[in-house]
Amino acid sequence: MPDRDKELTHERIAADMAAFSKAGGQVEILGVTPLRRKPEKAVAAATANPAKKGVPGGSRTG
Repeated sequence: MPDRDKELTHERIAADMAAFSKAGGQVEILGVTPLRRKPEKAVAAATANPAKKGVPGGSRTG
């Protein structure tokens, strides 16, 4: 039964896309969205002073 549902879904999407195209619609293909990353300053500050992050023994030296 799941294969039949998948087939119906595929057919429905294909029919919807054909109708959209026939009506003059166009699909806009977007580029890749980059992953959100922490700014380099925040990463450098966190690794330079682990005591601020609550890392055990982070404030000890030597």
